[in-house]
Amino acid sequence: MRLFFCVILTGIVGCSGYSVTGGPGRSVAPSLQSETPYPEQLKQLHLFYLSPVVLSPDVRDGAEDVRYFNKLFRDSFASDCGLPLVSSDAKEAQDGEFAAGLKEATTLAAASFEPSRELARARALGADAMILINLLQFTKRKGSRLAADQSAVVYFVMKVYRSADGKELWRGSYFYKDQAWSENLFKMCSRFSSRPRLGWLEAEEVLKQGALSACRDLLERRATVDARSGE
Repeated sequence: MRLFFCVILTGIVGCSGYSVTGGPGRSVAPSLQSETPYPEQLKQLHLFYLSPVVLSPDVRDGAEDVRYFNKLFRDSFASDCGLPLVSSDAKEAQDGEFAAGLKEATTLAAASFEPSRELARARALGADAMILINLLQFTKRKGSRLAADQSAVVYFVMKVYRSADGKELWRGSYFYKDQAWSENLFKMCSRFSSRPRLGWLEAEEVLKQGALSACRDLLERRATVDARSGE
């Protein structure tokens, strides 16, 4: 029955050429691009410190603050991916410095945020590496249950620095714009029976998926280095 519905919907969408996303631009598939300048040094990283997420001016104008985004990334890294992070209790207990970092990240634009203070904080907390994330776009989905006048868009850049000397050991960028039925019909049909929004994603879900993708890439690259070392 579900297959029959998808076939009928294919004909309707294909004939009408209607895109429920609406607006200009073309939706694209999720994309994580990453690189590791010094892959052999990743094996030295065992404990990570997540610094306050740096928000672009457009993201800062939204209702969510830095703590909200830090929690989303932290939950994805630690709970979903298994990345060993400095505990949030340890961060908050450090003489209010984490709160100061949150204030700085909220006040400054991404281009002017210097990681030196956060690197010092990472060293003080015993972390081998610091994760710095610039959240450049976080557009919430708008629309009805069956359509979207504005689909969810998430774009962030993530970098991993060694705490000891600030050397960048990993970087990645993630971009995703949710797709209209006409552009991703089979994906929508595969999720039709279990998702009340007919496959549409909220921006929070997209961000979590991107964080998980970046985290897995980092851990896989580190595991590859360890495997080579054991040969």
